[in-house]
Amino acid sequence: MELAQTVMLANAVALTVAHCGSATIAAWRQRPRLPMLHLPTSARVSIVRPLKGVEASTEACLTSTFKLAWKNLEIVFCVTSSDDPVVPLVRRLIGEFPDAKARLLIGHHRISDNPKLNNMAKAWGAVDGDWIVFVDANVNLPADAVQRILAMDGPSVGLVSSPPRAVAPDGCEASVECAILNSYQGRWQSVADAIGYGFAQGKVLAFKRHVLEHTKGLTLLGHEPAEDAAATKHVRALGLQVRVVDRFFDQPVGKRSWRDIWQRQTRWASLRRATFPWQYASEAVSFPWVAAALAAMSTDTSNSAALAAGAVVAVWYGAEALCSAVTGWPEATWHRVIRDVIMPAAWVRGWLYTNFEWHGHKMSAERSSTIPVG
Repeated sequence: MELAQTVMLANAVALTVAHCGSATIAAWRQRPRLPMLHLPTSARVSIVRPLKGVEASTEACLTSTFKLAWKNLEIVFCVTSSDDPVVPLVRRLIGEFPDAKARLLIGHHRISDNPKLNNMAKAWGAVDGDWIVFVDANVNLPADAVQRILAMDGPSVGLVSSPPRAVAPDGCEASVECAILNSYQGRWQSVADAIGYGFAQGKVLAFKRHVLEHTKGLTLLGHEPAEDAAATKHVRALGLQVRVVDRFFDQPVGKRSWRDIWQRQTRWASLRRATFPWQYASEAVSFPWVAAALAAMSTDTSNSAALAAGAVVAVWYGAEALCSAVTGWPEATWHRVIRDVIMPAAWVRGWLYTNFEWHGHKMSAERSSTIPVG
């Protein structure tokens, strides 16, 4: 075998082994476990949920906030307009749980081009927690969510996050999105945290109060087009770590369309490329087709090329299938195959385009040179 073929085969094997290792780490980190209901701390925790509109899962997700097994807790819901259809739902839930320290804040405080961050901003100054936890509306919090967040604390930790654990898909398209969120993005988030290089994910951002005090609120998070990327960079700049919880919190996916998936993944691709370009470039080798092509090119005949490529693909998806069996992720192998057609295309597009639309707002993945305040 020529040297070039040997190198290609070695690279194919290395990529496949790395993939199997990532599946093993994710399976261990995301496996089911008993609720964590006792911690030796009484930290004051503020839960902030920015809201816009009502979806099928909104009521269940918001209700989960009132069922958290943590006593020293305040809950703040944020909406931009009193006309938002979620307002009556929030007011009803606050009335149904009178013992909860919950309130609704209405108003618009523009600190960036990011509409969610602008909605969240008014909570700073209105909350007094030792930890301030921002949670998206479509996250269903487990009863022990606060305990699982605080369990990741340590002297070097500034922020704890939870990527979504995608559940309850309705249809093929939604199952493909589960494959993207769970066995692709969630798997690599688990690995990054395991090696001490965690990234924040905007679904759940749990800040120690002093981290936000360095920014006098959330203003600094507007220095990047995505608040989770800005949070990651800010925390690292303070010499602190970003951690992610074991066993991510559930996000009911429901119904999706191919258009929804494409727009979401290309938006996220553009944001990742703009904020973490070197890590984004490395995503090129995270798809099975690269390892399969290298394995095929390391052989001398078409039959052996097909066998080598097929073996890589079988091991690749076999590892993910075993991981999903352990974790309870709902996607099937054929959903992952479709995922691995969509994601490379979205990755290429991420290099080519920076502009996108988010909830009716035209945005750019490039950093803003000036941040509007007030």
